Amino acid sequence: MDLGGYKLHLHCTGGGHPTVILESGLGDSSAIWSLIQPELSKTTRVCSYDRAGTAWSDLGPIPRSMKQEVAELHELLKRAKENGPFVLVGHSYKGLLARLFAGAYPRDVAGVVLVDGTHESTVLSVQRRGEPQARWVRIREGSTGRAVPMAKLMENAGATSDDKKKIEVFIACLAKPGVVEPPLDRVPRDAQALEYCAHRHRRFSPQADNYWPDELQAMFDDRGTHPQPLESTPLSVLASGRSDNGIPSEILKEKEQQKEDMASLSSNSRFLRVADSGHHIHLENPAVVLNEIRDVIQAARKHQPLARRPDR
Repeated sequence: MDLGGYKLHLHCTGGGHPTVILESGLGDSSAIWSLIQPELSKTTRVCSYDRAGTAWSDLGPIPRSMKQEVAELHELLKRAKENGPFVLVGHSYKGLLARLFAGAYPRDVAGVVLVDGTHESTVLSVQRRGEPQARWVRIREGSTGRAVPMAKLMENAGATSDDKKKIEVFIACLAKPGVVEPPLDRVPRDAQALEYCAHRHRRFSPQADNYWPDELQAMFDDRGTHPQPLESTPLSVLASGRSDNGIPSEILKEKEQQKEDMASLSSNSRFLRVADSGHHIHLENPAVVLNEIRDVIQAARKHQPLARRPDR
């Protein structure tokens, strides 16, 4: 779909309401949902997409920000004539975008599912240039108080002249992809190729500015005055029960508490920790993710509260 000088890739299947929007985590392509989208499409409309600079999509306008990506998704769905309200399913980083989309366009959101989503006060291991080793950093504390620029859609600012060549290289990679690591090996072979090449040939504008700390701090501040920004929107929060090795115990404990905290974003929510899954729950336990999405769809259709479920 042409957004005015640059194109984003959108893949929609099935029919029915509400339409489910699948949002991939940082670095993943829309193919990451290949165990989820075909099944959901049997009973409702489902769309996945590649954000600017990922897989089939062109580079987008700069500077890049979450606000920019939210506006691009809204415009993408509008131009594709995909009508809301939507159930937003956001994995990892895209959980933040799902929340921001719901805040910017509340009438367009019927439900939200966060799949091991990122918290606004997240702590990540970061190795800065010139430092001998990585250290744990609370990202929002890097905020300088800058105002995030307004999103711009109708110009070709940032779609570089060699972007077409980069997509040609991506297509060439699909003909001879390498071997993916688990859990990506659980998806069909064509999806494996897409994911391998999407990770290997990422395209980001060198002029992009990092507004992430400022946006996370703004979300953190907003929670202070609006602790339930999703109000009574049906919300399911899924958290991985198996963490990566090497995370200090105090940081791991904080991350677990943050995942539980996200269930308080709505008064109509439930929390589920998937004990036998890592970060990519939709690859390791697709049935669990499918059940949660279906339950949120039913709650949205019938305007009913979500039933509680015990941890797995």
